[in-house]
Amino acid sequence: MPYTAHVRPLRLFLASVVLCFSFGCGDDDRPSEDTGVDGDLPDTQPDVPLTAASIKIASWNIENLFDLRQDTSSPEDDQLSTTEFRGKLSDIGRVLRDIDADVVLLQEIENEWVIDQLAAEELAGLGYEFREVTDSFDIRDVGYLSRVPVTMVSSHIDEWFDGPDGERYTFTRDALEIFLNPGIPIAVMTVHFRSQLGGASGDGRRLAEATQALRIVERRLSSGVTRMLVMGDMNDAPDSPAIQAILAGGTLVDLTTAVPSADRWTFVNRGRREQLDYAMGTPNLEDDLASIDILHNDDVEAASDHAPIVVQFRLQP
Repeated sequence: MPYTAHVRPLRLFLASVVLCFSFGCGDDDRPSEDTGVDGDLPDTQPDVPLTAASIKIASWNIENLFDLRQDTSSPEDDQLSTTEFRGKLSDIGRVLRDIDADVVLLQEIENEWVIDQLAAEELAGLGYEFREVTDSFDIRDVGYLSRVPVTMVSSHIDEWFDGPDGERYTFTRDALEIFLNPGIPIAVMTVHFRSQLGGASGDGRRLAEATQALRIVERRLSSGVTRMLVMGDMNDAPDSPAIQAILAGGTLVDLTTAVPSADRWTFVNRGRREQLDYAMGTPNLEDDLASIDILHNDDVEAASDHAPIVVQFRLQP
């Protein structure tokens, strides 16, 4: 049965109370709470022996998986008919069942009801007990499904931060952090930066989002996090200022460069193949990388205008 919106936070809170013993979470680090980049950060050094662990993580922009209701406050809410909704769920589910990832990061999903329907109707039996979608300023939100215990979730949707241009910004969609411990702790952030439809203003916000995402990673690492992965739709080319900004200084490396260049595209724009989606990790995750793929097939194309990225790690103590 899918969780209801008021049941999931309670279960996730109870799970985190137990699991934070292995992560050493701070008193202010509660599920789905915005700790803020300037707030206290969790001590994620486990107090139990580390064990080698394998984990598969997928990230996918699933292109406007909206619900059946029209949101009159958002002109971009394309209300789906029941037939359209079930068909899109089926198309997405077919791809995700084939991927069979331990953790699935999703972009362009409307709300928790939708992710519950996806889990219950198309992904039943895959063990995605932990799942959540965070609201943002855009109807296209980010969320996750996980069968690996989630020890903490941190939202940054309410943060204001300075961009390189001196303007103040917020994230367009959440930079949502999920803390996992499959035997070795790993922190994962899913992002969906501002699209290129905004022209110069979108370029500035996207650069600011990338710069802030890197700041968050750096703060997490300084607090004791040892492995961190950032995945999602960053909406820009590899040589763009935004992508170069998040890779600045070598704190993160672009794991997708391990994919053959001919297969590295994730989106088709007017017939031209482009890379807009990425998997970036701390250098030790490059050492732990067992495989990385960007999937292109008929099932993917039927479900979304973006291609999913799938990474497999063998985490070593």
